[in-house]
Amino acid sequence: MLLALSLLAQENAAAILRSSGVVLLNNNPAPSASAIYPGVLIETGRGSAAVIELSGSRVDIAPETLLTFEGGDLSLDHGSLSIYTSHGLGVRVGCLMILPMNDAEWTRYEVSDLNSTVVVSAVKSDVYIDSGGNGADRKAKAATGREVIHEGERKSRDEKCGRHQGTSPDGNRPFLDSPEAIIAGAGAVIFVTCWALCRSSQPLSPQEP
Repeated sequence: MLLALSLLAQENAAAILRSSGVVLLNNNPAPSASAIYPGVLIETGRGSAAVIELSGSRVDIAPETLLTFEGGDLSLDHGSLSIYTSHGLGVRVGCLMILPMNDAEWTRYEVSDLNSTVVVSAVKSDVYIDSGGNGADRKAKAATGREVIHEGERKSRDEKCGRHQGTSPDGNRPFLDSPEAIIAGAGAVIFVTCWALCRSSQPLSPQEP
């Protein structure tokens, strides 16, 4: 009876977590196999790993990874994941959302978040990164921050939705930091100083008004 109830619970669970080594489930040691539900926190120790199995998807969790299972998606705090999915399983990292381009097509992609830099690799089929909706709407495919990563490509982003790695374009530079603003400001200072000193021989603060 207990075995039947256990199997029934696993079948009705959102997913199954299979762990090897030191793995914590909601800060408690995880058994080798456990049913998990949305909202659980999963953490793998050094030299340990785990696998999440759910309908149409599989997630390999690398050592020293911290994430939250959200049912339809995953929320990665730090570490690395490898995702195989035909149900559009996505990964949220900070304000970024990584999703397969085609929910019904088998897609394999890898996501890592180390030192606030998110690296996404599209191993099979295309994925995209959405930063336009701050990761809140997983279906906001028309967001202005959407960027496609084609099969075989790898791209990195700042998890705080900053610009791409590298120097910011001049078009986005603040006006006061531009060379034109600096030159104009220096010219204005010289003009005002000359005007104040050269306009008359009278002292700037005469005794009689």
